[in-house]
Amino acid sequence: MNLKSLLNDDAMLAWLIKDDYKQLKNLIKVFSVRGSIAERLLAEIFNSKFTDAHGSDEINTDGELVETKITKSINRGKFEVGNVLSKKGECHIIRIVDLVNYRIFEIPHNDFFRRAKIYKRGIKKISDSIVWSASYNTKDNLARENTKLLLDFEVTE
Repeated sequence: MNLKSLLNDDAMLAWLIKDDYKQLKNLIKVFSVRGSIAERLLAEIFNSKFTDAHGSDEINTDGELVETKITKSINRGKFEVGNVLSKKGECHIIRIVDLVNYRIFEIPHNDFFRRAKIYKRGIKKISDSIVWSASYNTKDNLARENTKLLLDFEVTE
């Protein structure tokens, strides 16, 4: 078996696009893959330089480091993004992307860490996250502080 010929970049690309892109369509459903693609695409959309560096994903046109967090699932009426404390002091902007309602929020670092209610979760309380209302409080009163924080910094253009 010649693994080099089976697993090189060209072989993988051919596998992804065969059968009317069947494997590629399946792969994009994997959240980590979707997130990685979205981070790169958003950097391009915003004319930024994608870096995927420690603590940030891109450098925007103002030279600011931007960390992108993406959510695509609702749990008990709330969205959630995790691993936010590791971004403290590492970026200028936290960008949160809602891939259910297709909304984007760009929150300056200091505003985010001053106002966000960050939760520790899990048995050992190791993982940290923020949650907000999936209806943006139009149908509920869930996580009002975090929901307001996001709405204050929604990108509308």
